[in-house]
Amino acid sequence: MLRAVIVDDEPHAILALRRLVALRGDVDVVGTAQTLDQAARMIQSERPDVVFLDVQLRGGTGFDLLAALDPQPVVVFVTAHSHYAVKAFSVEAVDYLVKPVLPERLEDTLQRIERLLASPTYPTPSASAEAPVIELRTPSRTVFADPAEIAAVVAEGDFSRVLISRQPTLLILRSLGHFERTLPPALFQRLDRSTILNARRVRRIAMKDRNLTLVTLDGLEAPLPIGRTASSRLRALLASR
Repeated sequence: MLRAVIVDDEPHAILALRRLVALRGDVDVVGTAQTLDQAARMIQSERPDVVFLDVQLRGGTGFDLLAALDPQPVVVFVTAHSHYAVKAFSVEAVDYLVKPVLPERLEDTLQRIERLLASPTYPTPSASAEAPVIELRTPSRTVFADPAEIAAVVAEGDFSRVLISRQPTLLILRSLGHFERTLPPALFQRLDRSTILNARRVRRIAMKDRNLTLVTLDGLEAPLPIGRTASSRLRALLASR
């Protein structure tokens, strides 16, 4: 049974979500709140599995609430404003639901939460870098991957593109530094400002010119292009092993 708290400054919105959640039968709404202070007290006293959180609250925002909580709970933002989505995922929200919430969309979210709570890495985000799985979360889905199946991570602005063996790539709202800290150092090496590579998946290195090298990685269809600095570091790494 999932224990949930609903935080929204509109009573009718709380009632609507509560009725929707009740249809599932295995989610217990242990409390509701309409203001920032009420929500903080409710969450600290009830310690719910998940908080359904509106962005705009009386006395502040949902982001203000999360900044004041330690530890931070599992959060699903529920709001009428879709433009907050990127910021929501930057504070590690599990999902972002736009009002009015559809039953099938809520079901997807609840299944995602159940997978997260059942993960061997939960609730210890500071667990060893050798953890058996790593959580990779996008706005549309969450993937729990064996680090050994990750071939490379490539920076793309504020995002990182995770290249997984024989799977579609994932664009994650996380910095490359996050993955450098999270992935096991026994497998992964940061080659330059934009590339982290799993050296054990390297199958071929083809130098096209002094500034471009193509690296064939086990499980990826297309070679990964890297620059001169990354190529030099990769060759030195492979030679040392």
